[in-house]
Amino acid sequence: MDAQSTQLHQAQLAAILGPDPSPFETLISHLMSSSNDQRSQAESIFNLLKQNDPNSLALKLAHLLSSSLHVEARAMAAILLRKQLTRDDSFLAPTQSIHSFRY
Repeated sequence: MDAQSTQLHQAQLAAILGPDPSPFETLISHLMSSSNDQRSQAESIFNLLKQNDPNSLALKLAHLLSSSLHVEARAMAAILLRKQLTRDDSFLAPTQSIHSFRY
């Protein structure tokens, strides 16, 4: 990946994790899309967020879960947040720092 492409990805991730909830909610809705291309792109972005900034991702999912007007988005956020925070029943928040859960 060249430098320009990397900068574009970083800007896209920053917008998704930024203060405006719309880009993140759009990402979540695209994860539920019937379009394979749209869903694949959203999955790639979501996986980058999981790898690069799991704390912010968990916070954005929790915020979406508590604030979205769309039932489907809240349901998907709940599923993704549970998967983000647990690997199995006895293992909670392996990659999140304790500071990310303070409001």
